[in-house]
Amino acid sequence: MAYHRIFTKSEAAFRLSFRELVRRNPVIYFWSFTAAEPMSDWEFADAWHRFWSEVYRHVRFDFEGLRTFEPHMGSGERHGFLHAHMVCNERLPVADLRAVARGTGIGPMMKVVRADAGLEDYLCKYLTKSFGRAGSHCWAKLGDWEHTRKCDIVVESREANFFRACYKLTGRWDLARVLASKYDLWERWNDPKVTLRNWQDRLATDPDWASLAAAMAGFPKFSKNEISL
Repeated sequence: MAYHRIFTKSEAAFRLSFRELVRRNPVIYFWSFTAAEPMSDWEFADAWHRFWSEVYRHVRFDFEGLRTFEPHMGSGERHGFLHAHMVCNERLPVADLRAVARGTGIGPMMKVVRADAGLEDYLCKYLTKSFGRAGSHCWAKLGDWEHTRKCDIVVESREANFFRACYKLTGRWDLARVLASKYDLWERWNDPKVTLRNWQDRLATDPDWASLAAAMAGFPKFSKNEISL
């Protein structure tokens, strides 16, 4: 299948994990769970954690799955009733799951079907949605199996290489973001706070910046407010 847009690292990792799940399991099931009542995103994430901690005690030892969160957008009586979707290799008894869900924040409205083609794209629609509390990821692996993590995805581009060089220089992601964003501003709008002389002088005199010099090799050259490729 050909795609004509740029994926985030998170989406790329999810897609590779989903395909590995399908490869390992000839039949997978698609589950939908709904919040018991309107709640915030982080409250729903906590509810799911309580629910799944109990469910996991009853699954097979070879259970494999993925989970995504879906916010219910818009207004009306269903506003705030968030969803969790799960794809897995086991069709668990719905009655048992409803019993386990009582008091966790996950409601009795549950649905399970055999997964059809196109499910990967459907689930990826929700990967750009963020859930408020740090650590409440929009998707996660369920069970003990080898999947693709976000940190396994390496992006090769001028911008990515430059950012990694900034991190290697500073050892801090926050400072690397500042350096990369300053250069981006300067590149796009000729930010007066970050001049060409600032960068050239530092690269020429400080050996610790050698990695930045290599990373900048592919960037356009600036001279007298003009760009030459």
